[in-house]
Amino acid sequence: MSPYERNQIRKGSAGFSLVELMIVVAIIGILASIAIPNYMKYQAKARTSEAKIQLASAYTAQKSFVVEYSSFTGCLGAAGYAPDLGTAGNVAQRFYTTGLNTQSVTGASCGPVGTTSCA
Repeated sequence: MSPYERNQIRKGSAGFSLVELMIVVAIIGILASIAIPNYMKYQAKARTSEAKIQLASAYTAQKSFVVEYSSFTGCLGAAGYAPDLGTAGNVAQRFYTTGLNTQSVTGASCGPVGTTSCA
C-alpha cells in the first residue's frame, strides 16, 4: 500500500460525523427524560419520609407532655421536642419546619424550633 492510499484511509476515518453526534445527543436526551422525573419522585419520597419522622417525634413529645401535665403545650421545646441540630447550628431538617402555629394557641408564644426557652 502506497503512502498516498494510507493517507486517504486516514482522512476518511478521522472523527465522528454529524449524524453520529446527533444520535448520541438524542440518546442522552432520551435517558435524561427518563432519569430526571424518577429523581424528582425519589426526592419527594425522601422529603415525605423526613416529614413523617419529624411529625412522629413531635407527636410523641406532646403525648408525653399530656401524660405528665394533663394539658397540651404550645411550645414543643417545653414538651421535650428538640430537633437535631446540624454542625453549623442550623436545623438539620432541610425541607420542612416543624412547629406549632402559635397564633392559634392561647398562652405564651414559643421561640424558633430547636430552642427550649418558653415563657
